[in-house]
Formats: sequence, structure tokens, C-alpha cells
Amino acid sequence: MKLWESLASRPQRHAPSLRHEFVIGPLCDSELFPRKARLYYCVRCKWHFLVCEKTVVVLDGYGHPMAGPDSSTRFATFAEGPCPPLAELESHYSNEAYIVNSKPGGTPMNEALWLPATFLLGLVGLGLCFAFLVACEKI
Repeated sequence: MKLWESLASRPQRHAPSLRHEFVIGPLCDSELFPRKARLYYCVRCKWHFLVCEKTVVVLDGYGHPMAGPDSSTRFATFAEGPCPPLAELESHYSNEAYIVNSKPGGTPMNEALWLPATFLLGLVGLGLCFAFLVACEKI
């Protein structure tokens, strides 16, 4: 019972990740590097990066190397983010969650009680289904 209490009593909060979500291509030849490199493509912001070992080159939408302040801005987000669409969403919406009770002044449901009760109810339901099948076979 302590397992249920420990899992249900403390809600776990995880900070949302603002990092890029990359699709990483296979090793390929590149004019920019003497060795093979991989193309990293973020599915959220559609930015491209070419990575060869520890060297990263920021690419534009056509696969050409970028230069200037835009390149520096994108490069700064490569490893840890933030990915621009996620950073924009975070600035518009708060990351807080609230418990809403159905009755004003009510108390939230006690998961330490309800989780085992729901499990037992499921077992009873399975037992009734099994008994029904056995009874049907006898007819």
C-alpha cells in the first residue's frame, strides 16, 4: 500500500523541454567538411544544421551555410534550445496547472484510496466475465 501512497501523494512536475526536436540524417558527404557529416533537422522550427564531429554549421532552408547575426542566433540554440516556436508558446501561456473541484469547497480525490479500489473493481469485473463464460459453456 505504501507504493500507491508514494506515487499518488506527490504529483510529479517536469519542466517542459524547450529544446529542438531533431530528425538526424545518415552520414553523408559534404563540401564543407573533409569527413562525412550528418544533417540535423528540427521538426518544430524547420531549422537545419550540418554536424561533423564537434563542428556545427547553420544552414538556411536551401541547405546553404548561413552567416551573420541570424546564424549566430540559431547556433546559440542548437544544443540546449530554446526552439523558437516553443519559446513563443511559453511566453503566451503559463506553465502552471490547477486542480479544479467539481463542488465549491470540496476536497480533491484521494488517489491512494481510489487507485487500489479501481484495480480491485477491475478484478471483480474480470471474475464476473469469466464466470459468465463458464456458465455459457455449460448450456
